[in-house]
Amino acid sequence: MTAERHAAARGQIGLHSLLLLLNSLDQVLGMVVVHEVSAEGVRLLAGGPRHVGEVLTLEPGHTHPLTGRRLAFQVANCEAMPDGGYLLAGPFIRPLSAEELRVLSGGEPKP
Repeated sequence: MTAERHAAARGQIGLHSLLLLLNSLDQVLGMVVVHEVSAEGVRLLAGGPRHVGEVLTLEPGHTHPLTGRRLAFQVANCEAMPDGGYLLAGPFIRPLSAEELRVLSGGEPKP
């Protein structure tokens, strides 16, 4: 990620960081773990590589506080990790709301 992307406030892995990863045809590619998140973008750990420029969607499971919301982002970087897996990073197509950011950063949803 570029320096200006790192300037945004970020949260670390939280309770609600495990999400489904979908391609542009809504096919499940697997599960991912959110590593860092800001309102503008995300870094996550994935099981397989993805292409730079690809638009993917994060979808919370049915018990997740953000159930029903779909969070699309465009892959800007895909880096193989030394012990396996891939670190994906990219900007969200639509910035996260304060509530979405709070939950993905490990906070509890507002009642």
